[in-house]
Amino acid sequence: MQSWVDEIKGKVRISEVIRRYVSNIKISGDRMYIACPFHNEKTPSCVVSDERGTFHCFGCGESGDSISFVQKIEKIDFKESCKKIASWYGINLVSNKFEKKDKNVDVFHKINNWFKENLHNNLQAYKYLKSRNVDLDLIKNFELGWIPSFKEVKSFCKSENIGDFELNEIGFKEGILKAFQNRISFPIFSSKNVIGFGARYIPSHYEGSGSGFDNSSTNLEKKRSFIGAENVKSFSKNDANAFVRPKYINSPETKYFKKSKNFYGLNQIKKFQPIALVEGYMDVITMSKRSGNALACLGTSVSDDHINMLKNFTNEVIICMDGDEAGNKATKRILEKVMCHIDGRLRFYVFRFPENEDPDSFMNSNENGWKKILESKEDFISSVWRLFMIKRDSPEEYYNDFKMLMNLVKKIPDQELRKIYASKWKNIWSKEMYENNSRQESYKNSYGGYNSGKRSKYDKSEFSSGLKNKTAPNLGLVYEKALISIVLRFPEVFDHIEEEFLDVAFSNEMKIMKESIIDWIRGGKDVDFFTKKGLDSVVDDCVSDKITQILPFMNYKQFDEKIIESWRFIYKQMKARNK
Repeated sequence: MQSWVDEIKGKVRISEVIRRYVSNIKISGDRMYIACPFHNEKTPSCVVSDERGTFHCFGCGESGDSISFVQKIEKIDFKESCKKIASWYGINLVSNKFEKKDKNVDVFHKINNWFKENLHNNLQAYKYLKSRNVDLDLIKNFELGWIPSFKEVKSFCKSENIGDFELNEIGFKEGILKAFQNRISFPIFSSKNVIGFGARYIPSHYEGSGSGFDNSSTNLEKKRSFIGAENVKSFSKNDANAFVRPKYINSPETKYFKKSKNFYGLNQIKKFQPIALVEGYMDVITMSKRSGNALACLGTSVSDDHINMLKNFTNEVIICMDGDEAGNKATKRILEKVMCHIDGRLRFYVFRFPENEDPDSFMNSNENGWKKILESKEDFISSVWRLFMIKRDSPEEYYNDFKMLMNLVKKIPDQELRKIYASKWKNIWSKEMYENNSRQESYKNSYGGYNSGKRSKYDKSEFSSGLKNKTAPNLGLVYEKALISIVLRFPEVFDHIEEEFLDVAFSNEMKIMKESIIDWIRGGKDVDFFTKKGLDSVVDDCVSDKITQILPFMNYKQFDEKIIESWRFIYKQMKARNK
């Protein structure tokens, strides 16, 4: 049963289990304090430590781990407690347990140790790993090995009384084993046991005479048998050399290894620190060399089980897919997947690698690569907007993208968080909606708005002269429209000028816009708000060129303090005029 304990503790934080039973919770640093459920108390005196995996009540003395906590509170035995926790977090104790009676624990161990020994005798493999900047310490830490020829593997297994039945159970059927031969091995661990293998061939200029692949053969069936049909990526009957040997292959799924439930690098992970989510073996290894902390999902597909597992290791995940178009698409799929897991316990970020770089190449060329990732990671809101809101030629297509994003937000389970995220993206949309290229051109012509790509310096005299050109009877209305136009363009300004805005005595013509602006801001800045109110024509009038051309700062790309100053300047001018 010890293996059950290891499996549960390795995958589930004790705080996650206890949150299911207790609501009176206080957080202090890396500890959680709860009102002890085993005796009556109002002030939390029971401390929960994820680092130790324990709880202890200073009031009644109760203590233990997550399994004993459930035992005591549910009044069930150890076995039932394990099964209950396992059912909550998708842990298959039947398929993942490693009891002593399971001979395959020993089979994995023996084969992995033999692979490691073989690497010491393979100069070509060592040369290749050295070319990838993998040193002896990394080889030892990640237990890299060498899988020799199929014949040699079978001979070793025979000497250790490992038969075909055991090999089949751990995923080494004959066809698969032939595909694995003459490759570097990457053992895949659960919390502490080997449960499968990854393997990579070494390029031909590193291979010795015993590399195992003879591409001169033109016998299709012979080659198909040699590599295993399930591992053929490309092969033509008309051209035997059309076979493309996959660089990396993984163990097939077995009762021990499930790709959607396991990561590569679990045995090396540093818990409760930011974790980079990467694609492959070398990404994890190279990040480790640079003091990084990474897990590989063995491809670009991330499952719900993967995300639930991450919650037990960290509060912060940095998505680090490759810096190419395929990597961007993979990142987008992951962001979409995690949307239904946003509950405040796990924060997601994205690191954008330079074009055509991946974590391995980036870390090898940057000694402080991990520090750069931590400092330059892109927040979730910005990443989602960048990847989902691609600029379109057609306004209709762009608007459809926005509606799809708003539908995606509905997957966020927490209602309050859902409102916050929706509001953030609507705010970005509002800014873009009121940007007008013609205003930029008008500003450029009237004020020299851009000089060698830089924003020209704005001062109030330019704005004042613009206003003086307006006829006196209409000046009050111009002031009102200008104040509203600024809020529409930069909604952030409202937090700074709300009191003055409420104080403005708008004319009857613009009074409805004053009331609507307040409702729009407080209601989350819904993109359809003014359309539903039938105010499109009034909004268009407020943001028309005849208003915005006298507001040079309207072309600023980002909100800053000058926007607040400008709004208040107009407000004071209007107050002075109305005296």
